[in-house]
Amino acid sequence: MPKPADVIISVHHCHVNNFRSGKKTVELRRRAVHLSPGTRVWIYSKLPRGTIELIGTVDEVVKASPANLWRKFGGRVGITKNEFSDYFQDSNLGSAILFREMRRLSPSVRLQKMRRVSSGFQPPQFLKFLEEGSPELNLLLASKRLPTRKKADSLKCAIIPRPFRTARIGP
Repeated sequence: MPKPADVIISVHHCHVNNFRSGKKTVELRRRAVHLSPGTRVWIYSKLPRGTIELIGTVDEVVKASPANLWRKFGGRVGITKNEFSDYFQDSNLGSAILFREMRRLSPSVRLQKMRRVSSGFQPPQFLKFLEEGSPELNLLLASKRLPTRKKADSLKCAIIPRPFRTARIGP
């Protein structure tokens, strides 16, 4: 399994809202996702927002048939069974990214700002790995003043609906 990394995923803003409220704690993808526990997932809210608003920490990734994903995680995905069925239509395998923690970015990082540091930056269709030392990751880390991975678990956080803890990070 790959070591923990940093990735960006694109999510529709209504699903970002569901993450923020705690209604959604699992992200679904229609194909296999290979992320290690501890990977930081920077969540880009698609246009019209066009901002990176959240950062989640991967607990585990489960690959299974859509039927098994719904049975195991249907109550944690923030969509109806019909929406789920439409999303996985013609798919035999999917992935559920389970998060152990989700944090709001404050302030969020706008698409225009990402493009200022990396002119070719495009929000990913699936996911984008961020190289250590890349302009994109440096911007996200600098704007957040994030603790190191080892210290992240010691942060004092307000509790929101399971299983997330949240804290505003920033000035």
